[in-house]
Amino acid sequence: MVKLKHIQNWLELARQAKWSASALAMLCGVTVRTLHRHFLHHTGKNTKTWLDEQRQHNAHELLCDGSSIKETAACLGYKSQSNFTRHYKHQTGICPSQQPPPSLLSPNFETSRKGREASEGTPSNFPASPSRPSHDTVLNLKCPQMNNVVRE
Repeated sequence: MVKLKHIQNWLELARQAKWSASALAMLCGVTVRTLHRHFLHHTGKNTKTWLDEQRQHNAHELLCDGSSIKETAACLGYKSQSNFTRHYKHQTGICPSQQPPPSLLSPNFETSRKGREASEGTPSNFPASPSRPSHDTVLNLKCPQMNNVVRE
């Protein structure tokens, strides 16, 4: 577990692993079981639960920042928009289309998210900014693979 103690960019690695525990273990150079033990010890959750939660937080942020359901599903590696919608509704109890528009969000959304992540022991890769960035800027930061996608 020595290798894992030095990793700081868990969220980025999770994205690179396409939210897969086995792919994340391979990226970290450990077995799935070693990764599982590490997550249980440090977060109190198994790897899959942590990955699902992070993917869900990411989906929520993208939707709240104005990404379409289609963009969000593609960014988070879902094979289809309907798979994403089904998973999102299962996790949150609401469809992604029922997510409030960005204009209705509290101006302290980023700050409250940071506090939530700190209390959960989850590292954050996105610094809070004093002013709300444009939708395309947010999408490019949170979903680098979308940089080359033509938006409708």
